[in-house]
Amino acid sequence: MVPQISATVASYTLYRWECTIRSATILGFVGAGGIGYYLVISIQRLQYQKLVTAIAAVFALVVMSDALASRLRARMV
Repeated sequence: MVPQISATVASYTLYRWECTIRSATILGFVGAGGIGYYLVISIQRLQYQKLVTAIAAVFALVVMSDALASRLRARMV
């Protein structure tokens, strides 16, 4: 039974990781700390180069986790 559900569990785990990254960004943006807090501080201090870098890092994390989940699902199925 474990080999049958391992692909699903791995995929779901990576999906939750992706959701956590997005949630941390949104929560930080509204004032709860986290990744989004760095974005707000960069905007307030007019440090747009750092802002673009942080946004690119969040985007890269989400894309890489999605690609890893896809590759993992394909390998396990």
